[in-house]
Amino acid sequence: MSGYDNWTPIARTVSRQFDGYFDGQGYVIDNLSSASGGLFGYAGTNATIANVGIGSGEIGSQTLSFIGAIVGWSDGADIINCWNGADITCSGWSGGIVGTVRDGGESIIRGCYNIGNVTARDGAVGGIVGHLAAGGHGTEVSVTVSDCYNLGNVTAKDNAAGIAGRIQDGNTVVRCYNAGRISVNGENILDGAGAIVSLPHKRQHGQRVLL
Repeated sequence: MSGYDNWTPIARTVSRQFDGYFDGQGYVIDNLSSASGGLFGYAGTNATIANVGIGSGEIGSQTLSFIGAIVGWSDGADIINCWNGADITCSGWSGGIVGTVRDGGESIIRGCYNIGNVTARDGAVGGIVGHLAAGGHGTEVSVTVSDCYNLGNVTAKDNAAGIAGRIQDGNTVVRCYNAGRISVNGENILDGAGAIVSLPHKRQHGQRVLL
């Protein structure tokens, strides 16, 4: 991707979100440079993105949220066997693979890994996914993050984790591990840093984090 100084994500706007099947067949995209996001911007509930890696690059900026090397904003897309080695810079609500999941019912993030660094001006960031919501637009969100790992450094003012930064009711993290450095450097730290998850919400109502 060295021929593109500033990559424009596929499906950059929610009105044109990706809702199909993308199989990268194991190919790796090197030198992905973008100030606006990763490979995909928005992916819908019918989308599957699988078997693709971002080998290197610089993605995002300190003024942007909802950044992920594979997809920034998911409304229930399935993300399978994807990986990232690019460095991500953001305001927050971002992750090495997926930025945020906000809608779309049941979906999976499975078999993914991150070796790039994720650096946030604010917070809600993770090595795999920044934020898993409880629901939106009338649907509940139920994401299962499984068999994923992070080796990259994740840094924020607050709320940083190796797998999922902020996870709300109804979502599950299982069989994941982190070996990256997770650090928070804000003056008034409330949520802190976590190897797997930093800030779980409403754990008593069905959220599960299993090692």
